[in-house]
Amino acid sequence: MKQLRYTSVIVLLMLFMEISHSQTIDEAIGFEDNVDDVPAAPVNRFISVGLIAGVVVGVTYLKPRLR
Repeated sequence: MKQLRYTSVIVLLMLFMEISHSQTIDEAIGFEDNVDDVPAAPVNRFISVGLIAGVVVGVTYLKPRLR
């Protein structure tokens, strides 16, 4: 059990370190002022339906395991 916890902590640290190094400060701040703030694609209204369905599936999956 201790080995599994140690391994999972190492994997999570490696994952978060990779995410933190994926973008530099210059890339985050450096953009031109004449950029149009128009989204590339509209946000679909089915995202909320998918989130609700995911919550329902997650609750029904975890409910028997918590008892």
